[in-house]
Amino acid sequence: MTWVTFRRFRFELVTLTVALAALAAWLIGTGLQHYAAFDVPYVGPISAAACARQIPQPQPNSECYNILTTYLNQFQGDGGNPLLSMLLSNTLHFLIALVPALVGAMLGGPLIARELERGTFRLVWAQGITRGRWLWGSVIAATLATIALVGAITLVVTWWSAPLDQIVGHFSGGFEMEGLVPLAYALFALALGIALGLIVRSSVPALFITLLGFFLVRSLITQLATQLYAYFMPPLTITYDSSIAVPPTGPQMRDWVTSSGFVDHFGDPVSQDLINGICGANDPTTAGNPTSACVHAHGWLYTVTWQPDSRFWAYQGIESAIYLALALAVLAVAIWWVRRRPV
Repeated sequence: MTWVTFRRFRFELVTLTVALAALAAWLIGTGLQHYAAFDVPYVGPISAAACARQIPQPQPNSECYNILTTYLNQFQGDGGNPLLSMLLSNTLHFLIALVPALVGAMLGGPLIARELERGTFRLVWAQGITRGRWLWGSVIAATLATIALVGAITLVVTWWSAPLDQIVGHFSGGFEMEGLVPLAYALFALALGIALGLIVRSSVPALFITLLGFFLVRSLITQLATQLYAYFMPPLTITYDSSIAVPPTGPQMRDWVTSSGFVDHFGDPVSQDLINGICGANDPTTAGNPTSACVHAHGWLYTVTWQPDSRFWAYQGIESAIYLALALAVLAVAIWWVRRRPV
């Protein structure tokens, strides 16, 4: 049954394999260049790799901090053209983030819908195969293919992003492109495609509705991510007088800063526009640093909230668990639909 299922979606499987192989080849080619630049000394014997491994992390305006900034500009600049850099960076990020949804939707959407559309399911049931076995055989085959494809490209992306992760951290480097969550995304999209295929009974509409539904759910969960993470692991916060040096207990380069800004002595936010209006360049408080002195005189403090980069795998587990739970719930609906509803 599983082999028959593989043959039924071999076109989608071959198409996805070729497309992901091309993406992997490009990532490997550019990744080798990034790794070479990462290990090249910038100042004397000091390389970006040595600075990224420095403990504690480099402070702003230090030699290593400037080396890492230079490497990031080269890493993201792609020849020094900022516009091309932004285009390539955003396009690449979008394409890689789209991979799990595409794999899940292309394998899951037509999987059952095509059989219902063509009526071939009746031939299968006539061979004495139960509805449950028919559905589970399809689900298992599609799941194995999804894990293989998304797992392989995720390994390549994780390798490609490693130098960037060592500098700016896993949260900023590509939380949704590395680790466990791409597989969880893909399995949720697969389950959603199978369920919608049962309901829509048409391959192409099922595929596009699956993509739309996936991104709606993901958008909602992304908006709630900060609150979800704060519920499971409260973020770290520091509040200090910005007219003095930043305390060493603040966030490091690799940490994920979730919010920052000025507050008054009651802890209420103070808008930057208000500060700019009151503490402008013409503020006569002091000739040294008018803005800082004015902020200090008004008792405004700067507060920063962040999640340490060391929590990356814990949050990967949390988000993966959310999507896997959704996938199981959607599959439960599909099983109920097959067993209880007329097809």
